[in-house]
Amino acid sequence: MHILKVAVALEWRGKGIASWLINACLKRTVKIGVGAAFLEVRCSSISAVKLYLKLGFDIVEKRKNYYLNPKEDASVMTRTLKEES
Repeated sequence: MHILKVAVALEWRGKGIASWLINACLKRTVKIGVGAAFLEVRCSSISAVKLYLKLGFDIVEKRKNYYLNPKEDASVMTRTLKEES
């Protein structure tokens, strides 16, 4: 599974909505046999990186100049998926 974009309106941030959305997607993909999830996130997006780390993702590489406006590196993050008992 490749997570492309997660967005929560400013006034709703900090209420666990992004965690809920991501976890709901991960649970659905596990049910259809997907074994891993990955994403790219701006290195400067500290709150997003912290969220993904909290959700069990690991930083596996950096992609130099991945984003263009403004030019910035990306952290590539992955998480192995498995069905919960």
